[in-house]
Amino acid sequence: MLKNNLLLLITLVVCSTFNSSRAQEYLISYDTLVSYQASLLEGLIPGFIGEVLEDFPLSQDSVLNAIDARYNIDMFKVLYNCEHPVHGLIQASAAVALPRDVECAMPLAVYLHGTTFNTEGVPSYQSTEHFLGAIFSVSGYVTLMPDYLGLGDSEYMHPYSHAQSTANSGRDLIRAVREMQEDLGFELNDEIVITGYSQGGHGAMALFKSLEEDHKEEFTVTACSPLSGAYSISDAQESVMWRPYDYQRYLPYVIEGYRSVYPELAEQFGAIYKDEYGDLNNFSGNTKQFFDIINQYDLPDIPIEILKDSLIIDYIQNKDHLLKVLMRENNNYDWTPEAPMLVQGCCDDEQVTIENSRLCYDTMVENGVQNLSFVDYCNEYPDIPFLGHGECVPFCLVAGKAFFDAHTTRCGITPVEETAIEKAIGLQIYPNPVVAGFTTLQSTEFINKNVDLTLYNAQGQLITTYTVSQFSGSIQIDLSAYQNGFYSFVMRADKKAYGVPFFIQQ
Repeated sequence: MLKNNLLLLITLVVCSTFNSSRAQEYLISYDTLVSYQASLLEGLIPGFIGEVLEDFPLSQDSVLNAIDARYNIDMFKVLYNCEHPVHGLIQASAAVALPRDVECAMPLAVYLHGTTFNTEGVPSYQSTEHFLGAIFSVSGYVTLMPDYLGLGDSEYMHPYSHAQSTANSGRDLIRAVREMQEDLGFELNDEIVITGYSQGGHGAMALFKSLEEDHKEEFTVTACSPLSGAYSISDAQESVMWRPYDYQRYLPYVIEGYRSVYPELAEQFGAIYKDEYGDLNNFSGNTKQFFDIINQYDLPDIPIEILKDSLIIDYIQNKDHLLKVLMRENNNYDWTPEAPMLVQGCCDDEQVTIENSRLCYDTMVENGVQNLSFVDYCNEYPDIPFLGHGECVPFCLVAGKAFFDAHTTRCGITPVEETAIEKAIGLQIYPNPVVAGFTTLQSTEFINKNVDLTLYNAQGQLITTYTVSQFSGSIQIDLSAYQNGFYSFVMRADKKAYGVPFFIQQ
């Protein structure tokens, strides 16, 4: 449920796959995926904020201070074993961001990503949300970003909005990253902070609940900040399905996700869609196949109207309808967390109603939860006319980062200074944003070498590849054919690669 064009992407794809010779229970392998300098972040902040909200009320300096970019990072694609509710241990994939040159134990930050309708629109495939790992890791967190079961390099159907599946993807990734420590030479402390936006907000709450209630001896959650999540799937969020709603695909996504992990639902509710959406009836394929089907339909403005009338009547009349029961099972607002939690959202959210967050806060207060706060940024910034799902993102991220910093014991050692050579190596683009079709790429690393230059869009999809013979330090590229938005170039030569993100605003 997170707008794909809101966040920034720094892409830099490198080389080889590492497989530990020691037996690992969860870790399968890891590849170097992305590397970049913390100093690049400062140049990206204005574009990030402006892309989301033109009149953002926080100063650039305050945002940079909150992010506290001190460390260069390496990001890895990790394959690991994860518990599937039906199929047992299966392969899952993730992105993991690791700060460089940190000489003390680091906390873990787990970020759960938002909804995607592209199996490769996930952190390990360099979707825009993999950049969020950088926001935490450049200040000293090891950031874990699971792709989820059924997405990325994982088979079967993605159990969309299924709490336990999402929690398992985060839990087992923590276990896999702990197994990476000796190979990569980093140290973790016992602190874990958890966050996520939209679908990831529900996922963050699910992981928090699972670790505290079921795995307390193995994990200690230090703090959690779920962002704009559907914590009340059966009530607050379910209500949007009965009125005009621009995100109609979410309903069949939930149903098919649940059918993939609840055999009783698949058995009882096979042909539940109206005839014009018949390719979904008795669906039993994987996530990509589901996306291929759902993307071909012009869905009704009122989402519930995709279902047969008989099912709708039964659903209304039967308070113990199986789908209702399973939706209630995946609510995660009515419990009693112990670690501090900051629930965040915006009242104008057109995708995930703010009532999810309000109900969560009110219920937990009634349950006697002490270390709990709730922020609706519509109240904090009443002069901003509209704070919808996308506009809410930067407020939540900045506040969540500050919240975690206040509860963790990050390294107090002064970071290792970059050398002059390290500062010079890399890729630059100007002008940025690109406003008149042509832009110039410049690098000091690949002089007089053959290079491959690849262009990616905001979803991490490869758009085109150029082969440049004897690159001499700069090249002019015509981008006039591309739409406005966020892109990134990656330049590769001699098993090295450097990347640069940029905007097109023509």
